[in-house]
Amino acid sequence: MPLANFLTQDRLEYKSRTSFVHEPMNRLKLPQRLQGNEWWAKCDCLTTVAFFRLDRCFVGKCPHTGKRQYEAPTITSEDLEGIKTAITKHLAIAVLISP
Repeated sequence: MPLANFLTQDRLEYKSRTSFVHEPMNRLKLPQRLQGNEWWAKCDCLTTVAFFRLDRCFVGKCPHTGKRQYEAPTITSEDLEGIKTAITKHLAIAVLISP
């Protein structure tokens, strides 16, 4: 799921006129370098990706060895539920899914 770190007034107005949905994310569950800003899951940018293509988040290089460093954070269950709700709203399939 792509993330956005800003929503301009134009985007907010566009979002209100369309079904595109951005779900706010819990900053503390994102990689350290992303925790300084507000982030939204872009629930209108869906794609299919092979599982083997998924990787951890690159966070930089070790200053001593130069090796790449990665983090593998997990999101909160509240964020996941919000993302699921936003995706079903965007795809207009909420009526197909029973609680």
